[in-house]
Amino acid sequence: MIYIADIGDNQAGRKRITIHRVPEPAAEASVAVKDSFYATYPDGAHDAETLLVAPDGGLFIVTKGETGVVGLYRFPRDLRPGATHQLERVGKPRASGKASETERITDGSVSPDGTWVVLRTKQSLTFHRASDLFAGNWVEARRVDLKTAGEPQGEGVAIASDGTLYLTGEGGGKSQPGTFAKWACSAKAQPQH
Repeated sequence: MIYIADIGDNQAGRKRITIHRVPEPAAEASVAVKDSFYATYPDGAHDAETLLVAPDGGLFIVTKGETGVVGLYRFPRDLRPGATHQLERVGKPRASGKASETERITDGSVSPDGTWVVLRTKQSLTFHRASDLFAGNWVEARRVDLKTAGEPQGEGVAIASDGTLYLTGEGGGKSQPGTFAKWACSAKAQPQH
């Protein structure tokens, strides 16, 4: 399945967020939304750019930290299409108060084997053991500085099954194009805990 998250809320004013579920298409097949789910936060609206899908099907949102704290929220297991579900906050926020501009979470990804979660900001990647993060423990196994990547505005990250990281970024206005980078990770470079 492919999940499409409509969770952005720059003004933290939306009554609910939406997740669409789409069957993974075969080559050259058309795509149609199979199900849509709605959700509310237990503590008011938040801006978010990160939906994490665990290998067991669990869905989590990491809030950005621009309109409030960086927090982790879990969808209930029994998702009913068309229904509005209340999210559950998992653990405590990453830190008290709003995140600085360089610490706002712009994306995240779960490794295909379910072992790691990587969260990104405009300037760094943080690696977390999935079992720790999904239990609400924000301990970082490793941090990678992205300042030398040359991204005007780093935004996206994905982890491939071979450990390769794909990074995307927005352009710098009309004068700079967006960015796409592929970073290879060796077994020796895997995050340690």
